[in-house]
Amino acid sequence: MNYKEKALEAVVYFNNYWKLNKLNTPSIIPNIITSRQDVAQIQTFLTSQHFNAGKIDGLWGEQTDSAYNMFIEKKKTGKIINFRTDTTNNVPYLKTPYPKYKDIESFYGKLEDINKNIVTVTLPYKHILAWNTRQTVTKTSCHKKISDVYTTILEETLLTYGLDEIHKLGLDLFGGGFISPPRKMRNGSEVSTHSYGIAFDYNPENNQLHWGRDKAVFATPEYADWMDIWSKHGTINIGETKNYDWQHFQFSTF
Repeated sequence: MNYKEKALEAVVYFNNYWKLNKLNTPSIIPNIITSRQDVAQIQTFLTSQHFNAGKIDGLWGEQTDSAYNMFIEKKKTGKIINFRTDTTNNVPYLKTPYPKYKDIESFYGKLEDINKNIVTVTLPYKHILAWNTRQTVTKTSCHKKISDVYTTILEETLLTYGLDEIHKLGLDLFGGGFISPPRKMRNGSEVSTHSYGIAFDYNPENNQLHWGRDKAVFATPEYADWMDIWSKHGTINIGETKNYDWQHFQFSTF
């Protein structure tokens, strides 16, 4: 199910949920166009229930999708399983110059001071925002310690694939990088590596958070060169090591 279909499903679900539970539909969200109001109201409700749906913008992206999935899981089972603590699928990762999560602040700086270390980089090829595919970006922000290698990774991607193949494979679908203010990992309790400016998500709709090797496109042979480019520069793909969240590349280990 793609994000558009998921959003339509959610609209139907919450309209019924609010009616059955005799809850008021969230108020119309100011400055959100009419076609996005349904999703914006869902985002508002999920956030009010302590499920972080991200920015209230009426756009169904990975953060909203994750919040919706956790809400449904909680309603069905009475709890949210923290799959991030499951080591069943773990495999060793290659040697990397980047720190373990527990050492992030000694390497990259304190979270409260992280904005001092964030720089703007020009992307070697235009990126499409995965949650709003009508919008493209030519720049993004990240930690200064990884800005050069991140740019190199994308330059090698462009050289390897060319623009047409990049677009065909969705290697220009940008799920996000640096996040401010800081947030916790989706379905987790620790601060996201995105908040340190050392993580990037690509093609999230086809590499969704809970998807494993059987569904994520980045796990297929067609993307082997793409994955190799990242790994040879010391980055960690969560999918390759833990078999979930294949969209996510970070400059730290676990």
